[in-house]
Amino acid sequence: MNEVKHIRQLAGKKRIVFVSGNFNIVHPGHLRLLRFAKECGDFLVIGVNCDGTEHPGAILPEKERLEGVKANIWVDYAFILRQPVDRFIRELKPVFVVKGKEHQKRDNIEKNAVESYGGSLVFSSGEASFSSLELLKLDSRTAIHEQQFEIHEYIKRHKIDVNKLISFFEKPSGKHIAVIGESIIDEYINCEPLGLSREEPCMVVSPLNHIRFIGGAAIVAAHIATLGMPVHFLTLAGNDDAGRFLCSEIQKTKISLSRFEDVTRPTIVKQRFRIDNRSLFRVSYLRQHEISQSLQDAIIDKLAEIMPSLNLLVFSDFNYGLLTPGLIQNITAMAKKHKVMLLADSQVSSQHGDISRYHHTKLLTPTEHEARTSLRDTQSGLVVLCEKLRSATNGENIFLKLGAEGMMIHAYDRKCKMWETDRLPSTNPAPIDVAGAGDSILACAAVLLVNGANIWEAALCGTVGAGGQISRIGNIPLRQDEIIQLLRSYTD
Repeated sequence: MNEVKHIRQLAGKKRIVFVSGNFNIVHPGHLRLLRFAKECGDFLVIGVNCDGTEHPGAILPEKERLEGVKANIWVDYAFILRQPVDRFIRELKPVFVVKGKEHQKRDNIEKNAVESYGGSLVFSSGEASFSSLELLKLDSRTAIHEQQFEIHEYIKRHKIDVNKLISFFEKPSGKHIAVIGESIIDEYINCEPLGLSREEPCMVVSPLNHIRFIGGAAIVAAHIATLGMPVHFLTLAGNDDAGRFLCSEIQKTKISLSRFEDVTRPTIVKQRFRIDNRSLFRVSYLRQHEISQSLQDAIIDKLAEIMPSLNLLVFSDFNYGLLTPGLIQNITAMAKKHKVMLLADSQVSSQHGDISRYHHTKLLTPTEHEARTSLRDTQSGLVVLCEKLRSATNGENIFLKLGAEGMMIHAYDRKCKMWETDRLPSTNPAPIDVAGAGDSILACAAVLLVNGANIWEAALCGTVGAGGQISRIGNIPLRQDEIIQLLRSYTD
């Protein structure tokens, strides 16, 4: 009763909203929920479940969980809830009790308690468009400090030996990886603005220089190769200037290239017209129809030849027609037969894609938008979204990429035989060019997983690698010495 009295004194005549839960790691899904709850009333109260067997999902100590909740700007009062939640609700009588959307079709002990005095039980997971960065009004130095602290805490939680991760790059195992997917040539055309046209309402620019980078699945293969692993790369390339540039760049690495030519399409080229390191607009040269059956058969024949020597295969799907449903099914079956680990990324920008086509993978790495598009789900919270995708694909682990908010890891714990969720922040709060961040996560994770690292270690390495990648213009393959230097900053 003392807690209730204290809350009422603090709230005064304000409308009280109540939320309870374990709050192990306060991730962006929680922040969206808390923001929604705050907007339902005037005074947001959070009950953090106490330690004990009655709350088996509470993994971290209650003091740490409470501190994480108190740090949120939407929260007016937070405390350790040591009594049954329905009893506390009857005593406090909040106007609204808010729970995540995933609880709507379950039995909720709060329902009778709330209705007993005329309150309302509301279900929502908040707005997917909301960014947790709206909560952080920090200068760059403070932001870096906060992110470094979060990463060090992640390392402690999962008992990660960073020196062990470094050893994977210092002494690569020699295990074999294959990457299959569309190659893209990224062209950066830096321009000088001349002003507005007098004839029509548009800007006039003059090109200053022209830089080309390999992109798409090609940069995934290049990352893996320059990180020290043998790679076989299967892709499409036209008999054109862009295709010849691709082959010349691949020859600079240790990649074994299987190039398939489709006479009905050119090599994919994406141009970015930029002013002062910002893209003004983009132009894409591509065709998106599915490849012919004869090309699919040729790819299957090549994979049948190399599959017995592979340890891991990466689907790097940009949804431009190379990876057809039939081809994916055949490759998946072949990989299962030879016990080859599968990783998949299916990128969606202006095109349509479906990450849920990839089954029985060790790891899927979608963005939140890609996951929601595949599942046609705009309402579920992030944890529920990850579990829906994992269940739909019979996969093991999900890295849900959240842009500037970092990455959510939804992973299978073999010891506990249950799925756990954690979050890593972005390691670079001031990126120069975000293109290729997801590709570097995928490549670094592949290198770690094929060498026997666990999923938490792979996530850390992917996040650190992505932070390095976005600190420069264009897709430039990560080198062994670069990733080692980046990881060493977390050995203290």
